[in-house]
Amino acid sequence: MQNSVREITASANPVSFISRLFNIAPSQWPRVAECWFITFFFKVGAAIGATVLTSAFIARFGIGYLPILFIVSALLIILSTTLFEELIMKIKREILMMSMLFTASLMIFSATFFYESSPILFFALTICAEALFLAQFNIFLPILVGDRFTPLESQSTFPFIESGETIGGIAGASLLAFFGAKLPVAWFMYIWMAVLICAMLVFIITSFVRTSLPALKLHSQDRNSNTPRREMKEVIGAVRKIPFLQSLVIVVLLQWVFMNLLDIQFTKSVEQSIATPVNKSVSAEQSLPNYFGASVLNADQIEASIKPDMERKLTVEQEAQLSEKLGQIRSSFHAASLFVQALIATRLISSLGVIGSMLLHPIIMLLSLVGMFFKFGLTSSTITRMNFEVTNVVYKNAYFTSHYALPKNIRDQAAEFLEGIARPIGTVVSMSLILAFQYFSSGAQLSNAIHVVMFFIMFSVLFITLKLQTKYTDITRQQLFSNRPYPEKLNAIEILAQKGHRDAPAILVQKLIDPNAVEDSPIVRIKLLSALGEFSDYSTLPEILDALSDNEPSVRLEAAHVLINFKNVGDKFYSQAFSKYRMCEALKETFKKEKFQSVRSAIIRVFSILRQSEIVPFLLDQLKKEDPKARADSVHTLGMFHDLNAAYYILPSLNDETERVRNAAMIALWQFDKYRPMLENTLIDMLNNESREDLFSALYIMGEVKYHKTELLLPYLQNNDNEVALEAGFALTKCGVARGFLPVLSHLLELPFEKFESTRLFINRLNENARTMVERVVIHLISHEINALMHLKNVTSFDQIDTNTLEKLRRYYALIGQYEELFEFECALRDRQINYANNQ
Repeated sequence: MQNSVREITASANPVSFISRLFNIAPSQWPRVAECWFITFFFKVGAAIGATVLTSAFIARFGIGYLPILFIVSALLIILSTTLFEELIMKIKREILMMSMLFTASLMIFSATFFYESSPILFFALTICAEALFLAQFNIFLPILVGDRFTPLESQSTFPFIESGETIGGIAGASLLAFFGAKLPVAWFMYIWMAVLICAMLVFIITSFVRTSLPALKLHSQDRNSNTPRREMKEVIGAVRKIPFLQSLVIVVLLQWVFMNLLDIQFTKSVEQSIATPVNKSVSAEQSLPNYFGASVLNADQIEASIKPDMERKLTVEQEAQLSEKLGQIRSSFHAASLFVQALIATRLISSLGVIGSMLLHPIIMLLSLVGMFFKFGLTSSTITRMNFEVTNVVYKNAYFTSHYALPKNIRDQAAEFLEGIARPIGTVVSMSLILAFQYFSSGAQLSNAIHVVMFFIMFSVLFITLKLQTKYTDITRQQLFSNRPYPEKLNAIEILAQKGHRDAPAILVQKLIDPNAVEDSPIVRIKLLSALGEFSDYSTLPEILDALSDNEPSVRLEAAHVLINFKNVGDKFYSQAFSKYRMCEALKETFKKEKFQSVRSAIIRVFSILRQSEIVPFLLDQLKKEDPKARADSVHTLGMFHDLNAAYYILPSLNDETERVRNAAMIALWQFDKYRPMLENTLIDMLNNESREDLFSALYIMGEVKYHKTELLLPYLQNNDNEVALEAGFALTKCGVARGFLPVLSHLLELPFEKFESTRLFINRLNENARTMVERVVIHLISHEINALMHLKNVTSFDQIDTNTLEKLRRYYALIGQYEELFEFECALRDRQINYANNQ
């Protein structure tokens, strides 16, 4: 185990710069890497496959039949969605997704044998592979990614993972751009098959070497029925009842109608540039003025569609040129999308919120349509398609993040419904519109009619999205005030902490003061306070101050920490005298009554941010108290003012008769370079002193000041005195050294329940680097434990796990704040206690 921890620690330093660059925590990287590479390989194949399939189909049958291809593909997607809804209840998702990739690869390989001899069979196999299997894989992929991350994690990780799609698109399109006219179609089919196999290998590799938090697939036999659930029917029922989901369905359907209309227009403009070179005579349609533009289907093509033949519509050379040109243009789309993905997407979602980010897409598209309407051609359609791809990057990230607002029991199925039912229906509607329009109009009239429909659709998307914010807030509020398990309420709090929600602080405060809130887990109140701290809304200060009187010490501690987040509260109170007075009096009163030392320390440290003249006399008065705890806390608080003149009042405490006060004085003075050499010499002397008391004090102080010479502390981990080794472990943990955390973790696992709950709070006091180290170590141990249970012992139910292992895993999850999994273990332990009591 120690070797594994050393490996984790060794890998932390090179990752830290990348973590800061992409705003991704080190512990998230294994999950991010898995999702990114699967997305990348899949999208390389999708870019190649879609382009080659489109070019080959147009070359064989003409663009007049392209809407029929899209309709057939959409109907097959709907069929496969219904089929896989049954399979997903019986087969593990990862295995099912690997099976999709394998089957699709096999069908693509088989199709290559029929490209010249039997085009119908070639397209049948390829379309079935793409629509029946790969389209479903594309639906399951964001669900898989969503399972790997919490809502708060999604804001930073989703844009990076989405870049795998963009980079994959660039790679696939670039291969076509460089080799489209040089390699035969069969070679691109082989490349498509190869990258799908690579994605499958990522699944296989990560299932064996995963170092991230494993998805919890265990269940309790007592709490789950063996009867299969018709979950898609539940989603359809939810669509009728949930306004937010209704709007999402309509937006997805309309957007997909728009996307397909735009794609047909774009593809037609590229095909015309290949099939009708400028140096040859142009058709009657092309001789029309520029402001009419080209149509999707001209009159000759309509006649050809009525009397089709099996002759090629494009030569082999033109087909290769079409693939090459589509690859060149689409690679530029993906490159522009990557730029937005890397530099803009995360910041936009963080600053504008989920719905605000979604609004950018329809606004930009409406502006782009103006250019297409007045001068349709390759340039205008390419620019519009470029804008669609670029803004869709931000839109998709925000769209998938919004799914967390849906109830957990239908979340995955709702995503599957949106992607597997609503989107294909949008395709069928858009292609049916084109087929219908071409029988009633042609030429410029057809083109203008399509543009008008596209404008109307995108305006509708804009209008519905504007109304979506209120529904998004409402459904989240309902989830917060529901009787659902507390992990879902924590999700709701994280969503309300995002930008864009009207009156979010008021909603959080309403929940905090709700009389029924005491029935929730204390972690709900802690998260509510934490979210209020992020807002730093001064109107919520009265409720935060009231939380200082909560029955739970952990809630009181969080309330004090939240007050520290109000960085400018001292300056703010210059103009709010009564607020200042009430806060100061509340803090003084709470400090006098509080029994828990950690809470007392946090409360008195809030004084350091008030920076008011009357606070200083209070702190100096505390230095004269007989209680050494009060004197030590006052010394610590004086140090938090970071004022060199405060040292004048701290220095006498170095000679205090009480060890606790002397330690606090050394810690408070450590920040001043003037005193550090003297303090460091004193620490070394204390380490070498035979006094056990001095040794404990030195170890404690070195941990608190994050002493840089950790090699001086490491030998004490092997001390024969277990208490000394444990104190050294605490000190090294505060310094971010993984080896030091192992004895601390062993100690935490052996503590009684109540003692564990209070002691584990010390992790919240660690700095960011130390917390990251703790999280990485615990996640590694959880992964090892869960994998051993599921793969080596074939455990499939909580009922098969002994109580000691259940409690150990519960404590692991509690340490890193993974509350959905923690809730499962709490339920399993509670059920076991109830069963034991009933059997007595």
